[in-house]
Amino acid sequence: MIEQILDIVGFKNGKGQMTRRSSNANMIAIMVARNQALKEVKSKGYLIKKPLFAFVNVNVHCPLDKAANILGIGI
Repeated sequence: MIEQILDIVGFKNGKGQMTRRSSNANMIAIMVARNQALKEVKSKGYLIKKPLFAFVNVNVHCPLDKAANILGIGI
């Protein structure tokens, strides 16, 4: 199914993951963004002092602050 979706949207050599809950999907999205911003964080951990932040709408109902905390970004 993921391969079909990647083909539909035109992603070559893409990867994907299916989740059951929006909070899991949001945490994965924040993790991917963090890993793109800091290329070595996946292999070496978050050891640098570069601050990371995310803009979130005040009306959001998903626990994005919990995901940011788990991923070492802070709330």
